[in-house]
Amino acid sequence: MGNIDTQLIENINNNSIQSPIEVYTRQSERQHIIGKLVQLLESETLDDDEYDELLGDFITDIVKPWSLQNHRDHKGFIRKVEKLKKCYGHLSLRGVRKKHIMLLLNDIAPTVQPPTLGKYQSAFSKVFSLAVAMDYLDKNPCQGLPRPKNNPPRTRVLELKEVAVAIEALLQDQNQVQALAILLCLFTGLRQGNVISIELSWLSNDYHILNIPMTKSGKPQQIALNHIGRSIVLEALSYSPGKYLFTSLTGESHISKPTTCMNRLRQYMQDKGVLNGHFTCHDLRRSFASYQLRTCGDIRLVQQSLGHADCKTTQIYTYHADDRLLEASEQTADALLNGSSLSFKQKS
Repeated sequence: MGNIDTQLIENINNNSIQSPIEVYTRQSERQHIIGKLVQLLESETLDDDEYDELLGDFITDIVKPWSLQNHRDHKGFIRKVEKLKKCYGHLSLRGVRKKHIMLLLNDIAPTVQPPTLGKYQSAFSKVFSLAVAMDYLDKNPCQGLPRPKNNPPRTRVLELKEVAVAIEALLQDQNQVQALAILLCLFTGLRQGNVISIELSWLSNDYHILNIPMTKSGKPQQIALNHIGRSIVLEALSYSPGKYLFTSLTGESHISKPTTCMNRLRQYMQDKGVLNGHFTCHDLRRSFASYQLRTCGDIRLVQQSLGHADCKTTQIYTYHADDRLLEASEQTADALLNGSSLSFKQKS
């Protein structure tokens, strides 16, 4: 309406116009203005219909910057979204249908486990949720799609004889940096990703407290380190040249997942005849939780100790003072050692 003369409208509404010629002129100008308004409205509607953002452009311009600001695992999220972009980036946002999402998920399914497939579906849904929030779409095409069926949750907990042999293997492993990281997973119940990324600045001066600024849930977590955990940290410090507790060989970043060390650990336990089924590094976290629960009998304390991210679960759990957490952690470490002690490998 910027092109419509406001003065003209004011003049038309002026009651002082009385002559037949002026009345006729007024009517003509009124019809002209109405015609202009109709053209303007039709033009705006046409623009809305023609403007339909391409999915690929939306992912590049909107989704990636948003993820960088809001996701801890930004790279992992973008890797999943890139599959969506590669397959349907040429389509408009409005042109993507449920069938497109299902076809893509069906293509991905044979290559990943059901939980991972669920993460792909969640990533795709987040893209379209952002499009809905920004008024590009009225409805998320992922809404209502069936979720992939997850495998039964693992319940693997190491037996005490397995724990003893695992400690024995790790203390003499050829890569002590990786081995110490795995040991810290066992004696703190921390996730592998949190352990390998520990920065020295996260540790208190007396090494009793570890403050992780961001966990899987996106929230910080404070860990009360038991005496075994502190001894592992102090030993790891002797291998650390700077920023990270567990530093890579290049010295520029933290170590990657200790896959090769875990493979050697499993082989050692198998050779000793104590390996009671396959286990992963995450089973160490589950073992810590299980022994802590047996020791303290307080599942709410275990909940806090592990820093579970499920909001529905955490809301019903109470919190305990640091000294109570430390006491439970100390008891858990003693239970895991089962009367033995750690004797670190001598440096050559």
